[in-house]
Amino acid sequence: MIWCWVEGQVIHESVLDEFERQGFTGYRTQPATVRFLDGLVSSDYHELVVTGWAGLVSPESGVRVKERCPACHWRQYTGIKNYERLIDWSQWTGEDFFIVWPLPKFILITERVAMSLLGFGVNSFELKALDDFDRPVGRRGFTVGRLSNFMPGDLAIKYGGPLGIE
Repeated sequence: MIWCWVEGQVIHESVLDEFERQGFTGYRTQPATVRFLDGLVSSDYHELVVTGWAGLVSPESGVRVKERCPACHWRQYTGIKNYERLIDWSQWTGEDFFIVWPLPKFILITERVAMSLLGFGVNSFELKALDDFDRPVGRRGFTVGRLSNFMPGDLAIKYGGPLGIE
């Protein structure tokens, strides 16, 4: 697994094969080309696009819309006050990889995925509980655009359309 500096993650075909063997859900892939620092170029990688959904953060988390631009869908949210109440599990689609809005860059995974990653020796990731995220960042708030900037268009419409964040 390679975590890109600007955005996104790519996974080697061997890891993707294991994901498929395990039957993991909540992601799509697309071909990717990786250029390593030594100049080596590899097409043995795929971009991982998370498609699982856990809806909007729970109101009990303390996250609220602070500012918004109706023209471009940009929104600024307040910070997290209660990490334990971040996710309203009634909104979760039940998939193994998922996001909660407005935190689309925080890829959330099930314990099943976590244990499998540890079991097949992937070491380029870090497991954290929700309340282990960098609290100063979480307290300052979040600025995001449209859901379609982070999720495929069909799913952005499905999940974000009713919420006005597509």
